[in-house]
Formats: sequence, structure tokens, C-alpha cells
Amino acid sequence: MRILRFFSWLIFPAALVAIYLVFGTPYLNWSYDFYSDGGNDPFAERHYTRCTYTNFRTEITIHPGNGNCPRIKFFKTDGRD
Repeated sequence: MRILRFFSWLIFPAALVAIYLVFGTPYLNWSYDFYSDGGNDPFAERHYTRCTYTNFRTEITIHPGNGNCPRIKFFKTDGRD
């Protein structure tokens, strides 16, 4: 039982692999297009029409139907980009 403590550091890499397998790779919102009825009001409600996400390898552009564009989004890619 005493030897198990030497392998406790494996919890963190195992958690990262589990997050990757369940949720996918994290992407950061890099650019977006939106329209707003508020004119120049920075606090007016926005409806996003295009969101471009990027990570260290690729970019993904989506057109959200609900008008929301989160700052970080997870995507599962199948390698056929």
C-alpha cells in the first residue's frame, strides 16, 4: 500500500485524458459577427451570427442557431478535417 503514493501523480494526467475523451479539445473564441438593436450601446443584447474558434492546431467556424457564442467551447474532432 505504501508504494501507491508514488503513482499518485498519475491522477492529473489521467484526468486530462478523461476530459479529452469525454468533452473533446478546448477552443477559444477568436472572432465573431453579430447584430444588435442597441446601436452604439455596448450593453445592448447581441445576437451572434458567426463564431470562429481556434486552438493551437486548427480553426472551426460555426453559425449558432441560438445566437450565443461562448468564450470557450469544446469540440470533438474525428481527424477528418
